[in-house]
Formats: sequence, structure tokens, C-alpha cells
Amino acid sequence: MRTALLIGLTLVACGGCHSSSQSNLSARLTDALSPIMQQKSAQWKESAIGLTLYSPNRNLTLNLAVGVSDRATGAAPTPNTRYLFGSATKMFTATDVLRLVEQGALQLTQTVLPLVDKSLAILNQTSMLALGFDPAVKDMTIDQLLSMRSGLYDLPEQLRDWQTAAPTHDFGPVELLSLTNKKLACTPGSCGVYSDVNYILLGLILMGAQNRTTWEAVHQNSSIPTDLNMSSTEFVKHGVLGSFAHASNGYQPDGTDVMGLSAAGGWTCGNLLSLSLIHI
Repeated sequence: MRTALLIGLTLVACGGCHSSSQSNLSARLTDALSPIMQQKSAQWKESAIGLTLYSPNRNLTLNLAVGVSDRATGAAPTPNTRYLFGSATKMFTATDVLRLVEQGALQLTQTVLPLVDKSLAILNQTSMLALGFDPAVKDMTIDQLLSMRSGLYDLPEQLRDWQTAAPTHDFGPVELLSLTNKKLACTPGSCGVYSDVNYILLGLILMGAQNRTTWEAVHQNSSIPTDLNMSSTEFVKHGVLGSFAHASNGYQPDGTDVMGLSAAGGWTCGNLLSLSLIHI
């Protein structure tokens, strides 16, 4: 399920931008981008949208923001406003897995069933086959999960309704897997299907590789360079979005306000909460 917690966030690195002056460039970019941002914000009930353009070659840092970040106060978003990134979380999950491959702890062609089952046994004394998944999952490999070629179906669309019905409930990995269609769209490796489930399984592999005993204890930012200031970035395990400082409001496609909904976002496939600008 491509996450519906659309808060509106874009980060653009513009290292090769060219202009006769920084001020003219800033003005031109603002004039070009602001109407687009306002239009998108209006489509989502004036949800906050923050966009940062960063060009060290031009000594340019341009922060643009539209919409409302706090419904209670009517406040507009600022550079300190934090957004739920959703599926951008997958970049961090993939990087953590690939770092383990680089270190020799994992192999891209390694089958995932023993790795995933190790964590499922710890969490709920279960396994993928015990949960009802197609026996062909035994042939799935790490690279197939990373590239969405495992044949696994996505999380069910009804998950949005279930979350709305139980707004504060944080869906953990075992529960999410139990709710997923256990059949396969194709033989592993023979087709491409967008599926958050791939990255939930990668999270369980990270859990085993890190020798964790709970899914909440998995370290999701081990791939972040130490020279980046990521103090405003966190990977949400529990809690509604509105409980986090400087979090921006947003809406589901059906109009449901997400501030009162869990921000866990499917764990390692969608729980990144951060600014639109990372300071170096």
C-alpha cells in the first residue's frame, strides 16, 4: 500500500544551478514553484508542504512553505516543521541492508526465509509458512526484496480503514504480515510488484543481523553519516503523529486528518519523520 499519509515534502539538491545572481535565482525559483506548491496544498485541504533547494556552488539555501502545519493554531510551516516521509524510509532500510552486504554479513543472493523466520520466532514464535505464505517464499532472495521482484503483494488497501478505526494502534511487523495477502503475484524474481511487505521483511532481517529481541529495538539510522545533523530525525515506533514536536498535519485520500493516527507507518517501509532540510 503506497502510504496515504501525504504531508507533502520535497528535498532537492541543486549543485549545478546557474544564475547571474543568487537573489535573481531565488526569486525565479520562488515564482515558479510557489504556485505549484499552493495548488498541491489546496488539493489536500491546505496541508503543509515544505521544499528546500540547496546549492552550495551558489551559496543558496531556499526554503519554501505553504499551507497550514497546525490546525489548532493555523500556523504555517517553518524550516523546523517535520514531515512524515512515508516510503522515503525505504532508502534508509535498503542502505542499512546493503552496508551489511558490503561488510560480508549478508549476500544479495541469500535466501531470506531463514533470516526472516529467525526474527518471527523471537517476536511471535511463528514463521512465514506458519503465517500462511506461499511455500515459494523459500526461493526469495535479498536482492529480490530490495528491487521489488519478490512477487509479494502489497499491504491491503483496507489497512487505511483499519487504522482509522483504531487510530492510536501501532501496527507491528508480525501483525502487518498476518494481514497481507499470502499468495504471490508471480514466481520470485519473475516480475516486479510494488510492495511495502518487501521492506518489512528487510526490517526483520536487520533485526536478526543486529541481534535484537524486539522490532522496536532495530537501529534504522546506522547508515547515516556521523557528520550530518540528524537530531530532528527519528524513526517512529509508537505514537500518533500529533504527539511529536513540530510534526505537520496532513490527510488521507478520504479526508481523514492524520494528526490523530499512528505515525508508525509500516515500520521499516514508512516511519521516517524529519525536516525538509538536513544540515551538514
